[in-house]
Amino acid sequence: MIADESMTRLEPGMVGEICIRGPNVMRGYYKQPAETVAAVVDGWLRTGDLGTIDEEGYYYVVDRKKDVIIRGGQNIYPVDIEEVLYRCLPSPRLRSWPNPTPISENDPSPSCRSGRANASIRRR
Repeated sequence: MIADESMTRLEPGMVGEICIRGPNVMRGYYKQPAETVAAVVDGWLRTGDLGTIDEEGYYYVVDRKKDVIIRGGQNIYPVDIEEVLYRCLPSPRLRSWPNPTPISENDPSPSCRSGRANASIRRR
């Protein structure tokens, strides 16, 4: 659903936070109850993505509430991830796909291993 700050469902065409729920969605952050209370409201996960929904039920991501992802104590900026995708994928049609293939250290593509993109590659 698309919701405002108070978790009220918004009408199609209005921009709000994309919220998701289901059996495959996390229940909370490990040993971080305060963050869990802020992120999971009545079973809905607040994704941090801003978007809209059209009359047919299609969702569109238009922005982010925050511009940094903290993973393992490392700051990862979404723009770095986007740059990797734009360099590695040959066609704009391929820059969004239903079953993404993770980029690893062993990726043979030199464009995926250069510059700031290297900092965003998952270390195993």
